[in-house]
Amino acid sequence: MTCVIPEWAKEVMESYQGDEEVQEMIKGLVLTPGSLQDYSYQDGIVRYKGRVVVGKEGGIRRKIIIAIHDSQLGGHSGVQVNYLRAKRLFHWPECTRKSKLQYCSVILVESARMSIMLILVSCNPYPHLSTPEAMSP
Repeated sequence: MTCVIPEWAKEVMESYQGDEEVQEMIKGLVLTPGSLQDYSYQDGIVRYKGRVVVGKEGGIRRKIIIAIHDSQLGGHSGVQVNYLRAKRLFHWPECTRKSKLQYCSVILVESARMSIMLILVSCNPYPHLSTPEAMSP
């Protein structure tokens, strides 16, 4: 029998690899299901109150913020709204609300800068002047 595992689920599971806090949760939940209030473990995914727990490793947190920000359903709505959207679906154990908002702000600013840079590059009528070396006398 073949089992299809979505790419996002694989990335979430990979985010647990170097995260000692989540590893301890998994051990506890495997040995004694229900031992951690509001946490569950099923099919390799840890959940907190039904939300997917995201570990520290890898770039999945960044991908989540950018995906929510860039989504068709209300993306580009600002830091607070994107934070609340992420919070409905995901849980980052060590993060406080303030640190999540700061993290979201940094990611969204980086995302916006990248979008602006892509627009500028694609609109450049002088591609031969696109490098600093080309512009120097």
